[in-house]
Amino acid sequence: MDLPLPGRRPSRAETAVFVSGVTSMGLEILAGRILAPAFGNSIYTWGGVIGVFLAALSLGYHRGGRRAARNASYGRLACLFLATALYVAGVILLGDAVVGATELLPLPGEFASLPAITLLFGPPTYLLGYVSPYTAELAGGDVGATAGHVYAVGTVGSIVGAFGTTYLLVPTLSVAEIGLVLGLSAVGAAAAVAAPDLRGTAGLRVVVVALALVAATVTGGVGPAVGGETVYATQTAYQELRVVDRGDVRTLYLDGQRHSAMDLDDPTRHVFEYTRYFHAPLLFADDPDEVDRSWLAHILVSEDEDRLDAAVDRIFPLPWGEESDMEDQQLSTAEDARERGSMLIGTPSQVAEQIEGIHDLGFDKLQLMFLDFPETRGMELFADEVMDEFN
Repeated sequence: MDLPLPGRRPSRAETAVFVSGVTSMGLEILAGRILAPAFGNSIYTWGGVIGVFLAALSLGYHRGGRRAARNASYGRLACLFLATALYVAGVILLGDAVVGATELLPLPGEFASLPAITLLFGPPTYLLGYVSPYTAELAGGDVGATAGHVYAVGTVGSIVGAFGTTYLLVPTLSVAEIGLVLGLSAVGAAAAVAAPDLRGTAGLRVVVVALALVAATVTGGVGPAVGGETVYATQTAYQELRVVDRGDVRTLYLDGQRHSAMDLDDPTRHVFEYTRYFHAPLLFADDPDEVDRSWLAHILVSEDEDRLDAAVDRIFPLPWGEESDMEDQQLSTAEDARERGSMLIGTPSQVAEQIEGIHDLGFDKLQLMFLDFPETRGMELFADEVMDEFN
């Protein structure tokens, strides 16, 4: 395998080993996103992912090395990439179903993710393991130089796959779309290494596998669907986030799994019964509604709106400074602070009305942090005028 020179196009062997590195590392990053809803992102999950990928690659290297002398050809390389891409289409289509089924297996938590990892990512990674020994055999030449070049090009591909998937694909695409990109990269490699023969059966195979990938992505996978009207959706650094309205209930989904929900018409209703027990003290009560609830709030009390505005302008913005780019977080008037909704700010009568609203939400006690401390005027007004409203 000749070393790449400036202006020289990559050879078919170089393209194959580079794309195998991109695809294998991209699948490894994608595995974490697919497994997270059921198994989390613990060290056991990632240790399983890394271990299975290394084992599959090692087995592919071994078997490919033994067969390379008699079987290596560009046609077989193309078939390896197409088989990998077709399996990725299956992962897109059936990934959630496989994860859901293996989640029910009676295994210790540390090993629970291994069956899903092995079934979903073992076979395609094993197939990609054949690529390096096949390309080394096809390249010929000095054994040491060829092996070193194969390792170098494959490692560069792995770096591109790791960084590209992490910093480009994950923040912008869904799990299915990332799978489509990785699958199409394998299809592209198959087309590149089989280029002289694409007019025949090889070309038809490329088209069929590409269409299978697109169909799997459009279908969206077999599994429970997120029904309702999507009001917000984005890809975060950790999960796919979606907010869905169905009837009067708004639900937050993370990677397709329900995380939390609220009743739009009755915000204090517990949509999920278990949320009544979120706070530890509630676990020790026969009826969680009997437990006293305490509201922690920042408070600022003054005689009139002008003095409140002056105090707010002096105290805020907190905790950021004048050079912050969070302009939408800046507070300059008492009305700005009240609209934030997390603070009690106003004249004594206004603060008393806000406290009534907190009480109506089911809170029995208040813990107050006076924003104008160490000044005591706000505390005096609260003691003399606000508390009188509740005596």
